[in-house]
Amino acid sequence: MDIVKLLAELVGLAGIIFAAVAYLKQWGIKGNWLTGSGFVVGLVIGLGYRYAVQPMIDFASWFWAVIFGLMAGFMATGAYKGAGDIAAKAQPPASDLTTTVHTSGFVQVQPPADK
Repeated sequence: MDIVKLLAELVGLAGIIFAAVAYLKQWGIKGNWLTGSGFVVGLVIGLGYRYAVQPMIDFASWFWAVIFGLMAGFMATGAYKGAGDIAAKAQPPASDLTTTVHTSGFVQVQPPADK
């Protein structure tokens, strides 16, 4: 299998897996359960995709379809967690912010002063 084609397929499936994981997050699934759900969704979608491209008739094709599904799940959940970590570091916690309410009703929020 061509590596460029494989990566293009994985990136395409990652978008679908992102959407599915975001939908599961709305149901209240959190933490490790959400990560595990992303792997399972990636595996199922990856297997379905590989079967649609070429039906699996022997052990080798099933094996590579499972590897493809796991790679899709790892890629999507890793990118999802990485983006969440970057977003968490980019914004200071709300407890570190200073809020001032002026007499005119204007609310001013300031980040913590550099130390």
